[in-house]
Amino acid sequence: MLLRNIDTRYGLCNGTRLVITRMGRYVIEGKVISGSNVGDQIFVFRLSISPSDVKIPFKFQRRQFPLTVSFLYVDVSRVTSREGLKI
Repeated sequence: MLLRNIDTRYGLCNGTRLVITRMGRYVIEGKVISGSNVGDQIFVFRLSISPSDVKIPFKFQRRQFPLTVSFLYVDVSRVTSREGLKI
């Protein structure tokens, strides 16, 4: 599941679920399984993230993919009606 809005024009928003088809060091390939662009092949690149906390006396960056593992119970808990539930 995506954790950030990457490209809202193509439906790559926070909460979009994917099936990972290929993993590389700098990019992950996946197939969209939720939202408006179901079936699309996409590439998710690593992002450089810096903390915005001004209390930290030094600056640093980390690189990570904006993804998390999503299990069935998470998907079921996000459904707002029975008509929207597809298993």
